[in-house]
Amino acid sequence: MKKIVLYFLCLVPIILCSTTWNVIQDGTGDFTTIVSAVEAANSGDTILIHEGIYYEEIVVYNKPLTYASLFHIDGDESHIGNTVLDGEHSHPFLASLNQNYWGEVNVIGLTFRNGHLTMETHPDSDFGSGGLSIKRSVANITDCSFYNNKGISGGALWLKGCEINLAGNSVRHNQAEHIGGGILAFNDMTNLQEFNFDSINLNSFYNNTAMLGFDIRLKAVGVISPIYADTLSINSYDHYANAINDDFGQQLENYTVQSNHYIIDRVQSDLYVSPSGDDSNDGLTPETPLKSIWLASAKIEPSPSNPLTIHLLPGEYSHSANGNRFPIDVRDNCHLIGSSMEDTIINLESETSFILSGTDCFRGQIKNLSILNGYYGEDIWRNRTICIASYIGEHDYFPYAEFENIHFNRTQDFYSEEENGSLVLGGTNGYIKSCIFGSLENEHLNNSRGIILFAMGNLPDYTFRIEGCEFYNMKTGAIAFGNEWNYSEVEIVNNLFQSPQPLYEQSPGEVFNVYVDGLLRSYIVNNTFSGYHLGNQMRGMVTVGTSTWETIPNYTYIYNNIFEENLSAVGNRAIIVDWYQQEFAAEVEIGNNLIVGGENEVGYSEEWSNVNVNYATTNIDTIPHFNGYGKNALMLDDCSPAIDRGTLNLPDGFVMPDTDIAGNPRVHNRIDLGCYEWQGNVADFTMQAMGNVFPIDVVFTPHYNDPIDTIAWDLDLDGVIDSYEMNPVWSYPDFNGHNVGMYINDGEAIEIKYDCIQPTTPILEETNDTPEANELLACYPNPVRISTGNVILKYNAKDVGSAELKVFNIKGQMVKYIKVKSQRQGRNTIFWYLTDNRGVHVPSGVYLYNLEQNGERIGKGQITVLK
Repeated sequence: MKKIVLYFLCLVPIILCSTTWNVIQDGTGDFTTIVSAVEAANSGDTILIHEGIYYEEIVVYNKPLTYASLFHIDGDESHIGNTVLDGEHSHPFLASLNQNYWGEVNVIGLTFRNGHLTMETHPDSDFGSGGLSIKRSVANITDCSFYNNKGISGGALWLKGCEINLAGNSVRHNQAEHIGGGILAFNDMTNLQEFNFDSINLNSFYNNTAMLGFDIRLKAVGVISPIYADTLSINSYDHYANAINDDFGQQLENYTVQSNHYIIDRVQSDLYVSPSGDDSNDGLTPETPLKSIWLASAKIEPSPSNPLTIHLLPGEYSHSANGNRFPIDVRDNCHLIGSSMEDTIINLESETSFILSGTDCFRGQIKNLSILNGYYGEDIWRNRTICIASYIGEHDYFPYAEFENIHFNRTQDFYSEEENGSLVLGGTNGYIKSCIFGSLENEHLNNSRGIILFAMGNLPDYTFRIEGCEFYNMKTGAIAFGNEWNYSEVEIVNNLFQSPQPLYEQSPGEVFNVYVDGLLRSYIVNNTFSGYHLGNQMRGMVTVGTSTWETIPNYTYIYNNIFEENLSAVGNRAIIVDWYQQEFAAEVEIGNNLIVGGENEVGYSEEWSNVNVNYATTNIDTIPHFNGYGKNALMLDDCSPAIDRGTLNLPDGFVMPDTDIAGNPRVHNRIDLGCYEWQGNVADFTMQAMGNVFPIDVVFTPHYNDPIDTIAWDLDLDGVIDSYEMNPVWSYPDFNGHNVGMYINDGEAIEIKYDCIQPTTPILEETNDTPEANELLACYPNPVRISTGNVILKYNAKDVGSAELKVFNIKGQMVKYIKVKSQRQGRNTIFWYLTDNRGVHVPSGVYLYNLEQNGERIGKGQITVLK
């Protein structure tokens, strides 16, 4: 069907006065590539692109041209879909960048798909879209199709300092890592742009994603006509979908957005999302979940009087596995809650951030999930796995963000001096509790910042509390900044900062476990700092900047902490004060801490009379004596000098938590130093050998005065938990020097026994009998609960060699591969700890396994994993 468009007639005089270059891939035209035609063309010429798929990247400077399909000639719509610029998910297509505000760039009847622009592929580019970028021109874009493009800002269209005329375009399923998923248009501060949406030949913008303005983002523009559209994602004019600011950066009020159709119906109800869901579901029940977190975030419609929750059901959410696209923007008064840290996994696949929210005022909770492989690139907005910045504006309420039971586990190296961080929060009050940053297993792969808190502009004061969190091998654990307009307070209590091995020496930028600056009050109480980083400049486990803009001092209280194993480089200290001098005074109180190295581990400049550091005699310099075993290896041993050495005589307004980092009562007799409270020796266990021939199985029985909710066993005391069963069975080759540790209720009670494996009946020498064939003896427990911890496979092997265990899900995908070298001839044991190849607990379900030794199958079967 032909489509007659009157603007063709207006272009006839231009065509007659310019040259038209035909691009035909079979060689019958002037050129076979668009790039070669552009090089030959002069300003005002037309590049007529015949049907085909063009895999080209075209960057044009100071040469305004017309780019058109044969639709430009005959109005046949079929030419649009058949004339394709394809970026192969590796590069953008067309950027026309003019410097002098002259000439017209016309783009007519083309399809742009699969464009991809990143800071890595184009580090010096001055454009941001994976599709079409135009700067300082009259930009006429008509009857084009844009889909599956990805850019830094402006997923499909990036228009800077232009007079813009849009007609008949379809912009859908594009993505921006920052703002403007469909289109970003903005003033370049020297030229106010005009923006016109055709009211007859309507455009469509839908199902695009971005941090802010997921369909349309118009920023600091001069003249904007009403937005007329055929289709938009949602019937909403707000910063989530269609964000429009005036030239002062303020959201325009009562702006006209008019569309014939909307893709997404908003609902005032909780929503459910599952990796196995379907976006055609209503999402209103766990039985009818959506698949896309982004769709749920766009669909849900909370209000101050009706906060709502997006429930993330168990499973892994990623782009490759189930098409989930990130980042997303969580709405105000909307909570995002998974099932558990172990069961709900967000895998960002080293591509992007998870949440980037530039909300007007964010109030909400994000809980119970793990985030893997967050991206940390050169662009500052992509340096944050979660970033929420709240601007109060004229509201009479304050932002509040709460984060609990989240594991930020990034598994890639990154060296950057940008302020990257797993969790970045600006201008908000809130609470971060029981979160994990990094991991012990990847000691060289978490070289980033954990938490960054900062005040924003002249907004009201903010207070924040970080409690019960674990930081492993982080370049910086937590940073908090105030500013001259805010009264800001931060409490950092009951946290564990552990770096058992030094990070790379060449890691750029400052390295701190905690850095506080410009805050009128900081409380650093009952934390454990163990291990530190090599470096070549003054760096502290705790660094206190003394900036203040008030006429009263800022106060920093450092009490009841443990500082040990500062891996000394020149200038490294446990505590550093006086990052730089300011006009007004600062007070730093250091009392009741265990600091290995004593007052020598406090670095500050005494000549600065306006900084007062009070190092109390209640601090002690000695070894803390941790128990050293299990998942809570930095718990205090029963002989630790840190027991009962803390103080509750803390400044008014500070509230001590009820429990320590492990959930134990925070005060047992008197308060201890560090993040763990010693509970006393209240546990015990007995053992019973099964049989009288080595290798011998031993069954363990725990004894505890209170109910046992959870239990963990380190059955060879190597620091790795071997079983979560109540009565585990373990095989020992002999009874010489075997040690066992038991940890009850997440370490509430601990019992460790040394050289404890003894036979109860006489032990006979092991016979020389060897099996004639490989044989699977047992696979238990089966079914197994995740809380149990492991599956044990016992088998006989006829030869010495290597064993391989492969575990598959019901889709046939291998989730776990275990190879054990030097398995002996005879009886052997392999353990599967119900984790996948990334170390994450597998979800409940049925799994198939195949066990081989020396390439020969020993046995196969299935294992049912329960919650």
